[in-house]
Amino acid sequence: SLQDWQREQRDDLTFSEARHVLWKRRAVVAGCTLVFLAVALLYILSQDPVYTAEATISVRSQEEIGPAGNFDEILSGLQDPAASRGRLTDEAAERAGWEDGQDDFNQRLEWEPVNDEEVRVRFSASTPEEAARAANAYAEVFVERVRELEGRPVGGSIAVDAGIERVAEPPERRSDREVFLAAIA
Repeated sequence: SLQDWQREQRDDLTFSEARHVLWKRRAVVAGCTLVFLAVALLYILSQDPVYTAEATISVRSQEEIGPAGNFDEILSGLQDPAASRGRLTDEAAERAGWEDGQDDFNQRLEWEPVNDEEVRVRFSASTPEEAARAANAYAEVFVERVRELEGRPVGGSIAVDAGIERVAEPPERRSDREVFLAAIA
């Protein structure tokens, strides 16, 4: 048998009751808020800044022979050691003067086709100059390798003209979102 106080107990809490409980415990709420804010600020200040530079490469068919081909086929041809000397990213890292290792260079590099004729290259680094230098180095090596492959069969004959459509400029602002998220927090 339930006692009277147990029958009257309810599971829901009204907004005014919750507000009253929080107001009575405002010192605890304010203390927790300040602790979380301090932890978020320490985390943000301990992180290296991230700047992302972006270059655009155009890859167009020559003399209107047909489409430039599949970017995946071109990229696989560029990374084939028999088709070109060394790996594309190895040479780009060397040209950019990247000293933190090839794996780190590969993790910071993003490569994506924009449409049938353009490739966007993004590189993230701790300084704006490093980011732009690495993105431009990759774009230059990519264009050189496409020109080396011209006329060679890679799933068909390649008849393309490659060029840097837009060089990467050093970004003016950080591109990491953590500062923005900490400000919101």
